[in-house]
Amino acid sequence: MSAKLVRACNSPLYRGFNDVLNVRETVVRLGMKTTRQLVIVFAMRDVFKSRQPLPQKHMELLWQHSREMAALCWVLGAG
Repeated sequence: MSAKLVRACNSPLYRGFNDVLNVRETVVRLGMKTTRQLVIVFAMRDVFKSRQPLPQKHMELLWQHSREMAALCWVLGAG
């Protein structure tokens, strides 16, 4: 999880002038709210993985549906 957070923080979306090298720097740059959201996303991605093709396809469809519903709820809540 730590490596995923540092990697995400060094991605173009969150990149600063210098790369972060550890989790402490990552949390400082991202803030607690964004760090918490990323941890939840990374954990949920791991839950929705299977080595079997059929369950994997169903889980991917469920994950896509969940993302779309979350985006719609966010838009409706912000309006």
